[in-house]
Amino acid sequence: MKNKLPCSVVRDLLPSYVDELTEEETTLAVKEHLENCTKCRTEYEIMLDGEIMQDKDNKEIDYLKNVRKTNKKKIVISIIASVLIVLFILGSKLFLIGTSVDSESVSVEITPVTHSHQINVSFLNKDSANVLTGIKVKTIDNVIDITARKVLVSPIHPSEEQVLLLDLSGIKEVRAFGKTIWKNGYVMSFTASYANGNELLIENLSYDFSTREMSKQTKFEVELPDAIQRTYLVYDEKGKAVIYVTMDEEGNEQVYLYDINTKKQILLVDSLTDIHHIIPRKNDYIINAVNTKTQEPILLAVDKQTYDLHRIEIPDDKYDDMYAWQIFYIPQTDELVIQATSNLLGLEIQNEWNSVSQHKTEEIYIPYSHYLYHDDEIQYLFTEEMPPNTGLVSNGKQVLVRVKSKANGDQLICYDINSGEKKVSDNMHNLDNILYVDDYCNYMYAFDNGIIKEDIFTEEEEKIGYEFKELFNYQNCFLYKK
Repeated sequence: MKNKLPCSVVRDLLPSYVDELTEEETTLAVKEHLENCTKCRTEYEIMLDGEIMQDKDNKEIDYLKNVRKTNKKKIVISIIASVLIVLFILGSKLFLIGTSVDSESVSVEITPVTHSHQINVSFLNKDSANVLTGIKVKTIDNVIDITARKVLVSPIHPSEEQVLLLDLSGIKEVRAFGKTIWKNGYVMSFTASYANGNELLIENLSYDFSTREMSKQTKFEVELPDAIQRTYLVYDEKGKAVIYVTMDEEGNEQVYLYDINTKKQILLVDSLTDIHHIIPRKNDYIINAVNTKTQEPILLAVDKQTYDLHRIEIPDDKYDDMYAWQIFYIPQTDELVIQATSNLLGLEIQNEWNSVSQHKTEEIYIPYSHYLYHDDEIQYLFTEEMPPNTGLVSNGKQVLVRVKSKANGDQLICYDINSGEKKVSDNMHNLDNILYVDDYCNYMYAFDNGIIKEDIFTEEEEKIGYEFKELFNYQNCFLYKK
């Protein structure tokens, strides 16, 4: 194409020419014109410089965009990483490291190991979402200290009960999470009474064997009617009352309550005789006696609030005249262990014995049934055929029965209430003045010219209370753990 393009046309084509958008023939014509036209070439050069600057600006903008995009990615990655780190730390603390445990958040149960100096201590977090971990046991100065941490339940730490087996030989105290759960020590609580004319002077005493200190004496004066004979007296520390028995001229016994706060005397029950037991419990008084009208043995519960009488019926599949032969009160659990038999059954066995001239044994064996009385309900435990005996004691977990037999020798029956297991030992133990059986059924404590601690299975004895060599003259005596 010849250079015949006018300047006006070339100027119109310059933008397309600069952007290389013109056809080949047009491009050659514009190029030829620019070579020969100074004015158009100058305008072209100006336009071309502007395009170069625009390209440079665009490149700088693209670079800044890339930098900003890269920084944004880095910020997002940093935020995500920070969140993950926080979640990891929080998760580690909640699921792995945990927090310290206080005594209020954990339920603790102690189960003695029978015939040993060991206990099983089980721990369960009260909040089901948490579980104990990292349990540590340290012993310093004969004191066991248990610590732990709690974490959230997970596959790593599933929810389960934690159990420790502890040997208490030589141990004075066991602490768990800052609270004492077991302590080696005993306290004696007992009542003494003295007559002064028509007044009774009553003292309630408490002795701590670990400190060898007697508590401050609590004295009460109870004025009684004239010409009355007193046969029995018990002090009810929890109910702040005195229960005493009087006898009239005909030999009938009456049971009275003296309210220490109001100074009132209340007749609880009369027409009784041969009262064997009066036991103050948390909500009632247990009276074991004979009804003078019917001559029947009777076991009564007197409500402390209403003074209503309730007869405790002892169940049996065959005989409906079961009566309490022996009773043992467990102050730790407020329960009774009742040893019972049937009058009718006893007569049947006696008549059968008398009808035979020759006997296989030298004595009559009678079935004695044993029951646990708690929450106004009677739970049957076991039955044992044996001669009439006078030995019964319990710690709420085991029941010990002394069997004094001419034929089989002297035996001791140990019955486990929870498992129903019954063991018989040929060692003889005098349970007449028994006070206490420890939680492990290893030792029992009794009166014998003082307080004797006796190993049930080896019969080794240790005197722990020389101060109480005359204590058998007192009433309402209980030995219990601190």
